[in-house]
Amino acid sequence: QLVASVPSEFLASEHDDQSWLAAMRDSEYPDAVVSLARSMLWVPSIDAVARHHAPDIVLTASRGWYFGKQPTSGTMHGHPLRDAMLSTWFVSGRGIRKNTRITTPCRLTDLTPTILDCLGRLSSDQ
Repeated sequence: QLVASVPSEFLASEHDDQSWLAAMRDSEYPDAVVSLARSMLWVPSIDAVARHHAPDIVLTASRGWYFGKQPTSGTMHGHPLRDAMLSTWFVSGRGIRKNTRITTPCRLTDLTPTILDCLGRLSSDQ
């Protein structure tokens, strides 16, 4: 299903996170490629704890299914289904355009750095 979501020409070359997200935005799993790749990438700094934190397999439930008895508010965070990626952010203040809706897809993990950057609190190495 993931491969069917993008043209074969797109698959012929490498792409950054934002390009994948834009290409997959209308699929059932818009963040699956990036989030799964990040889960499987090796990070040398976790060598000492890799046995406990580096995944060998990633499981995800289908729409309407959960690994618990029922869905609990906040427990779907990070789920690759489109519904789990929806977020609403209301902002007002000086320099903020009124009645603006941004439809460019973004990852939930990008919201905190964006907020920190808007507040001037994001360090240059982040």
